[in-house]
Amino acid sequence: MVAADPLYEKLIKQLLLPELVLNILSPCFESFGCPLKRQITEDHLDVTIKYYGSQMNGHTIILCYIDKGTIEEPSGITSIVNLGYALRTKAHGLFFFTTAETLDENYKYRLPRGWKDDCKSLDQVKFFAKDDIQSLQNIDDLSKRKNLIKDMLDVDDFFGNNDNEYAVPTKTPLGLIKIPEEKEQFIADILADQALNTSMSVEEYFLGIYKEILLPNDWRTWKPSPGATSSAKSLIAFTRSKGEYPPSVIQGEGYTVLGYLLRILIKQVGNEQIIYLCECIKEYKLVSESIFEEIRREYLKS
Repeated sequence: MVAADPLYEKLIKQLLLPELVLNILSPCFESFGCPLKRQITEDHLDVTIKYYGSQMNGHTIILCYIDKGTIEEPSGITSIVNLGYALRTKAHGLFFFTTAETLDENYKYRLPRGWKDDCKSLDQVKFFAKDDIQSLQNIDDLSKRKNLIKDMLDVDDFFGNNDNEYAVPTKTPLGLIKIPEEKEQFIADILADQALNTSMSVEEYFLGIYKEILLPNDWRTWKPSPGATSSAKSLIAFTRSKGEYPPSVIQGEGYTVLGYLLRILIKQVGNEQIIYLCECIKEYKLVSESIFEEIRREYLKS
């Protein structure tokens, strides 16, 4: 369980790959057809975690940076364990790069083995030290660097291999299937019921959930209506009308705006409603397959 301690807070602020490592890895992942992109999630304390990830063929890998001081700090491993608990259900592979000179058995064997044993969907965990980064940096030939990265990160196991090159997946537009009126009304009823069963006012609830949707500024045109039912219906209609997020909203990749709203709502409701909302998300293609797999792993326990 994640502890709210200063070292953990320091750790999660450093996870984005530094420019040196990003410049080494990014061209290779671009050529694989699965570019590295900034991602955002939250731990169980709702603390924001930012990192780089890559997706293809329904598989997700996460790549993070941990500084030398955290690795070498005796109590640093506790914070890293807590980070692992926050990320392990969100990916099939976890890879950590550090400038530490050496890695002890905790990072080479114990943590990777323990996390994979605890989370069966997690196929690979690896930590890379300074020498590993330098080995990649010393290879100028992109083709040779790609081959080394494939070996280090077991890329073929996640993304498949086609004559050593990766086909760029065809992107299918999301949210094009019309949701029947009765189902959209039921979703609105769930949303209105949540608004009526919180300690805040209906207006405060809807303004709060609207703020979470991460819209670009020029899309922020919606305002709550009087009453929970009318606000719920208008917010559902508004988010549905927006379709997918624009490329400028990096965190929205793989979501329609309505799909993002429903993922927020899923965190608030009971088990039967979770199942219903997940079915709607999948049936009407409100998120990508990889995002739905994340939702399924996190909320559909059986």
